[in-house]
This record gives sequence, structure tokens and C-alpha cells, in this order.
Amino acid sequence: MDPQLYRAAAYYDGTSFESFAMDADPTILPKETPQRNAILHVAALNKQAQIAEKILQLHSSLLYHKKSDGDTPFHIAARVGCLEIVQLLLNYGKSGSGEIEANQKATRMVNLTKDTVLHEAARNGNVDVVELLMEEDPGLALLVNAVGESPLSVAVERQFFDIVQRSLKLTDECCYGGRDGKRLARSCSLLAQR
Repeated sequence: MDPQLYRAAAYYDGTSFESFAMDADPTILPKETPQRNAILHVAALNKQAQIAEKILQLHSSLLYHKKSDGDTPFHIAARVGCLEIVQLLLNYGKSGSGEIEANQKATRMVNLTKDTVLHEAARNGNVDVVELLMEEDPGLALLVNAVGESPLSVAVERQFFDIVQRSLKLTDECCYGGRDGKRLARSCSLLAQR
């Protein structure tokens, strides 16, 4: 990836990025860093919502791009807790075909450890992102990662009890599976009573 493009996506305002992107070779945006970060990953990591939108307008397919650890831009935005970019990615996920199924494809993509975007948001205590994702796709609460953790168990393990309570209020169907088969049903029911 061109270093100027990287800096433009990470630190500049949307106008500077747009002028750089328009003046550059049209094939420059899909280029990657050595870790396979696409420019949309860079914008998400740095919470650059305006730039992320401009990137998606030019190359919407970057929504599904996986870097070397399997993370999509969705994983990054959920991890850093950028609600604005998560909402933007949700909207672009729907716009491909205009159907919820298309959006679920984006939200249910997993990285190499089989974490979904909801796992990432729950692991990092991003309450608003968890709530938005669960409202959009309640079925995310049923998915477990490679070690058997559900997003709910990740929140319990990290003691993000506000996430646990909101999650239990948003859906009746949650997976209570924990790491290596441990079940958290009792802990969750006690938290729900708080």
C-alpha cells in the first residue's frame, strides 16, 4: 500500500483523502499492507468514518476483505468501538442486494479464531456496538468461536455486566457456551436479575 494513501486514510480529513484518491491510479485503493490490511481496515482502526464512507463509495467490495488474521473491516470497527463505522458497514452490507441476508453475510464473517464482530465488540466492552449488532442480527448471539465461547460468555469473562444485561434483554436466544465447553447459564441468570 502506498504510504501516502495510508497516512491519508489514517490521519487526514475526508477532503485530503478524496483529492489523493482521485489523483492516484484507480487500482491503488485495493492494494494491501504486508499484513493484508486494506485501506478500509486502516480507516476503521483510526475511526475515520468519513474516509471509510469514501472508500466504500469507490470500492464497496472492501467490506468483505480479510487481512492475514482473518479480520474484516467490521471486526476492526467493532473492536475499537466505532459505532459510526459499524453503522456505515451495516448499511453497505444491506445495499448490495437490499436484503438482510446480504448484511448477515458481512456480520457473520469470522476471523481465524472464529470470532464474529459481536465477539469483538463484547470482548472490548463496546456496549453500543453490541446493542446495534444484536438489534440488526440477534442470531449473532448464538455463534461460538474456535474455543467454544459465545459473545455472551466473552462479556461475562471480562466482567462487562452491562453488555450481558443488555444482551439478555435484546434476545431470548443466547448461547451460554463458554471456553472449552464451560456453561455460563447460572451466571447470566444471576446477572439478569440485577
